[in-house]
Amino acid sequence: MHADIVSLDETRGFVNNSPFVNAIVKQALLSPAYIYSLENKTTTDFRYFADNIRIPVEDDVYHPAYDNYRLRE
Repeated sequence: MHADIVSLDETRGFVNNSPFVNAIVKQALLSPAYIYSLENKTTTDFRYFADNIRIPVEDDVYHPAYDNYRLRE
């Protein structure tokens, strides 16, 4: 879990599991894994951590801004 990240709208203060930030971190970890594969080197560290980053989704409909986020009604 990625904790203490400022929410994208900056009004909620620090939040947990921002899907936007988690997606960027996942891509940042997949890039070196890809470069290693081009050089025929094996590493599982980058891939392991990238595969275990959670991208929150609610009811397969939308990505909440952070953990415990609720849409306004």
